[in-house]
Amino acid sequence: MADDTTAPRSRSQLARGSATTFLSLVVPVAVYFVLPLDRDTWRVGVLLGLVAVVAVLPVTIRHLATIDRSPHPLGAAVRALALLLGLAVAGFATVNYALAANTDQIPDLRTKVDGLYFTIVTMTSVGYGDIVPAGQTARALVSLQIILTITLIGGAIRMIGNLASRRHADD
Repeated sequence: MADDTTAPRSRSQLARGSATTFLSLVVPVAVYFVLPLDRDTWRVGVLLGLVAVVAVLPVTIRHLATIDRSPHPLGAAVRALALLLGLAVAGFATVNYALAANTDQIPDLRTKVDGLYFTIVTMTSVGYGDIVPAGQTARALVSLQIILTITLIGGAIRMIGNLASRRHADD
């Protein structure tokens, strides 16, 4: 007889989990694109972006407990990582765009798509080509992005490894 940790998931549960994962990535980025980050409100945009980035820590802590209690920890881990990635990307894209649009810190970043692109390039460590951080504030922000990305990737690898070893030990 299967226990709760090995019970198969129904199609509706899988669909709900997939939809939640997708929305966790898309909604924060969609919010970024609709935020007004013009000259009058750009500081609010920076603040909102930083709040999203700072929210990664308590959200991570909350999701670790959820993953540990979940009958399907791998699915819970994937959903948590999607949300964390969505928050981090949208948060940093918001700060990068607001900073670039209203200061000379990132001179070639001109649109919100540029802000998203710059954030993704920074987080993946692909390397810069056309858009580079020119000012000290932008370089400090980019350094923080890189550190957070390494932490997220390391945490994801550790979480998945722990789940796999725990499941293997239970078998």
